[in-house]
Amino acid sequence: MKKNPSVRTLPFTKPKTIKVFDKKGNPILTKGKKQKTKKISVSKKDYTINDCIYGTMSLNEILIINNRMTMNNKKEKWGELGIWIANKYKLNDLNISNCIMEYSVFSDTKAKKDNDNISGGIKFLNDGFLVKSKMCIDDNYTIVNPLLISCHYSKDHPRTEIRITTFDDSIRDIYDKLQIHIENFKDINND
Repeated sequence: MKKNPSVRTLPFTKPKTIKVFDKKGNPILTKGKKQKTKKISVSKKDYTINDCIYGTMSLNEILIINNRMTMNNKKEKWGELGIWIANKYKLNDLNISNCIMEYSVFSDTKAKKDNDNISGGIKFLNDGFLVKSKMCIDDNYTIVNPLLISCHYSKDHPRTEIRITTFDDSIRDIYDKLQIHIENFKDINND
């Protein structure tokens, strides 16, 4: 928003679903006799915190983008969000060389989400969060391994939690790393 204050729609917001009416104010119906709806972008004046995207784009959303410029624009915006997150939590310029990343995405619906679909959107976020912010030296498997992704339900508090455990370069065994990571966050999960 600071880059382009005149923008009319906000990035990182869920589109709103509105009912469609004809010029006389009568509802337009579908073939199944239900009222037709359409999705619209959220404007700055109508924005509330409930309009925010709580997770990342799913691979299903990414795959339907048929325009390379649109894809690059989305990737750039998610990368900028990643940089902003790293700066906000003072994670930038750490140059981590060995870590585990865990993403827990809490959805506000009980829709059965696929973990592998979420991984597509995490890629866009990680490019800014890990690499461009210089939190990590790179985001390849020699540095971020494993990458854990889980989906959960939380109607009242949808969110994405990111947990990071760093290691010195002598600890490379994934199972040793997982055991330490679990111990780090065991108390948080029991609360």
